[in-house]
Amino acid sequence: MGQKLKRQRIMTAVQIVFLLVASAVIRYLIRQIIFLYAGHTEFLDRMGSLSADLVLIGILIVVAGKSRIGLSVVPKTLSWHYVVMEVIFAIGVWGNSPQSLQSALVLIYAGVITPVFEEMLFRGYIWNRIHQVCSNRWIVYIIVTVLFGIWHIAYTDSIAYRISDGLYSIMIWKVITGMCFGVLLGAVRMKSDNCFATMLVHGTWNLFTR
Repeated sequence: MGQKLKRQRIMTAVQIVFLLVASAVIRYLIRQIIFLYAGHTEFLDRMGSLSADLVLIGILIVVAGKSRIGLSVVPKTLSWHYVVMEVIFAIGVWGNSPQSLQSALVLIYAGVITPVFEEMLFRGYIWNRIHQVCSNRWIVYIIVTVLFGIWHIAYTDSIAYRISDGLYSIMIWKVITGMCFGVLLGAVRMKSDNCFATMLVHGTWNLFTR
């Protein structure tokens, strides 16, 4: 391995870790600011996360633009696979038919905003960033899957609000299930070569497992 490539890989690793830590901190601060002024209920907990994700999506788009890293959101070609996934997603929305504005916002958060943010971050930006310094897609797949699982630690504050004990074991399982789900999402990313497909799969999963 050339020294230049080695330095590039180290720099890439540092930048990705910084991005993830910064995203987790920003998410936490935005939520705490909202709770400070609006109170803390289960609904506001989700809306705090929704607001944070929207801000982070904006930041991610700016970061990707400045670093000239593609997000791979738009499919190069459309096929029947996307139609099938969109139909299944629509069934998930129908099955969770919101009865109020609050339930509609929670549905949007779980089925749209979170999947868009997480897929743009992991199967979009981070995937492409690593692929710049590592041509082996399987290695990229494994690294992104592991990082996706670890990322779920950022949701500790939200989960802690909903449970009274057993947080440590729950977070361990949260990381493990995140990695397992990441295996599926990574496979979809490998096959489709875009994160729009993974957004549909991720959103559908969230809708059917709510």
